[in-house]
Amino acid sequence: YNYAPAVMLDGGKVRTWWCSQMGSAQPDGDDILYSEGPSADGPFSTARAVLSGSGAGFDAKHVCDPSMVKIGDTYYLYYTAAERDNHANGSSVGVASSKDGLSWQRENGGRSIIAPAGDNIRENTYGAGQQSAIYVDGWVYLMFTDTTGLASHQNGAGQYVLRSRDPLFGKGVEAL
Repeated sequence: YNYAPAVMLDGGKVRTWWCSQMGSAQPDGDDILYSEGPSADGPFSTARAVLSGSGAGFDAKHVCDPSMVKIGDTYYLYYTAAERDNHANGSSVGVASSKDGLSWQRENGGRSIIAPAGDNIRENTYGAGQQSAIYVDGWVYLMFTDTTGLASHQNGAGQYVLRSRDPLFGKGVEAL
């Protein structure tokens, strides 16, 4: 499978990151892949994994659903993660940074920036993730799903928005 693309026109190139599984990437789980081309029509470079599970912590096994912003010369990648295959109510959102969009440094000491609220446990056990980030007027807005959030529908559908001037969401976070 290939889904949840993030596409950015950057430096005269069309850069794409998306979720898939690349057998050569370890650990075996979801990975974030990358490819680039001179235009939306391509041709595009061979896909390669640029972020995989860390082997420990909230993103030990799976990383997926990339969403990107670039602030100055730094890229920020917001991603959904899970520590194991059976991640009931355990999907969380992490953030990584990069100067080139290819080599990523996990931020926040290897901890998620958004964990499932745990307000209500429902039949839909996804947790928190499927985020989308935008950067507007000095703010990073992060919209995400949380099936355990208090305001989520009984089927688990719930969308929430946080914003912060800190792209790592370590301070000054506001819930909208």
